[in-house]
Amino acid sequence: MLKMTEVQNTEIIFAQKLSCNDNRVRDRALKKLEKWMGAKTAALNTFSYSEMIKIWKGLYYCMWMSDKPLVQEKLADSIAKLILCFGHLDASYLFLNCAFSTLTREWNGLDRLRVDKFMVLVRRLVRYSFVLMKKNNWDPKVVSSVTEVFNKSIASIDSKVYISVGIKFHFADIYCEELGKVAGGTIDHAVIQLCLEPFINILTKSSDMNYCKHVEQAIFEHLIDQSDVKELAKVTCEVPEDFDEELEDEDVEMGEDVDDEEEEFVDNSLIDKGVPLDPRAGNVGVVVPQLEVDFASLADHIFTVASKSNIRSVNRKLAYAIVKKLKATADELEGNVELELEQPKTKKVRTLPSVRQSVIRLRNFREKLRNMDDDDMEDFDDGDVQPEAKKAKKKRKDKDMKIEKKPLSLKKRKLAFKPKKKKVRSKRR
Repeated sequence: MLKMTEVQNTEIIFAQKLSCNDNRVRDRALKKLEKWMGAKTAALNTFSYSEMIKIWKGLYYCMWMSDKPLVQEKLADSIAKLILCFGHLDASYLFLNCAFSTLTREWNGLDRLRVDKFMVLVRRLVRYSFVLMKKNNWDPKVVSSVTEVFNKSIASIDSKVYISVGIKFHFADIYCEELGKVAGGTIDHAVIQLCLEPFINILTKSSDMNYCKHVEQAIFEHLIDQSDVKELAKVTCEVPEDFDEELEDEDVEMGEDVDDEEEEFVDNSLIDKGVPLDPRAGNVGVVVPQLEVDFASLADHIFTVASKSNIRSVNRKLAYAIVKKLKATADELEGNVELELEQPKTKKVRTLPSVRQSVIRLRNFREKLRNMDDDDMEDFDDGDVQPEAKKAKKKRKDKDMKIEKKPLSLKKRKLAFKPKKKKVRSKRR
């Protein structure tokens, strides 16, 4: 009983220190928290949900109290890195679950001045979730467990759980970007398909169609846009005449053992390379590595999920439209469809008349107006009227000229020709 009280007091003390007004106290508390959680889980001790949610309450207000963009980004990075400090994976999953549970609960209470830094925190949490997968060599069990955490928290489709639209849309916007930064070309198609499972679930089972359409644009159309199809379509140069001969010579030099070689992934991820992962001031940009997606197998998987009997017709229609786009992309990449090369756009040069020509034209117009008679002016005015306005004017004129007189009914005619009775005044006596 004494140990239980001490553990509870420890978490409450950390929460108080992390939400302190003094930034030096907050920084020290964050460093001590990392060591304490790592030491506790290394001894095979576990955290309960209530204990971790108390810690995250302190981390939330630690982020709330931070000022200045660079300081906020550094703090968000330090908080998200805590997911890697645990001695076993169950504690990491619990930490991530409590993180998104806290953020989704408190998101509506954020004002416009603080929402940006919490969006940065969400981005860092997603990034280090993929780092956790990479640290475990993209083990399918670890990937499935992390995506299951996403399904239960930030990507939940349960109507009983309210999640703000802002954080859901932001999560979809950054997902593929962060996966590309962390993974690069080090993962195969099966792992990418596992990472996309939360959004396939949203696409086929969510009742919020605005959210489904946003997922279509932010996830699946983003994957199509970052593929080689868009890059090939941008090519506008002409193919040289001896291109086929050069290609045959290269094939002969490569030899016949090319097909027997196994496919090797090139690690072009940005993590731990000393390069910026986010754009900075001073023309510091970030090139997100390309994700090598098997569009044909992804389309077949979405089609299989959407074909089930419990899927609504609206979701099925949207899923089939995405399947059609993915299959078209796969055909273009395999060379089954000829690509239409984009022609270079030429800007139309607008030639304006000179001032002298405009003055001469205006003088001639004035002289023409002075020499006109009244009849000519009427014709001139009628010529300037738009066709629809002219028709309306003619219609009103004909209506005034030809007034239709409807015949009176028999009852009305009798009333019209009935003689009026004379009023007889009574004489007073």
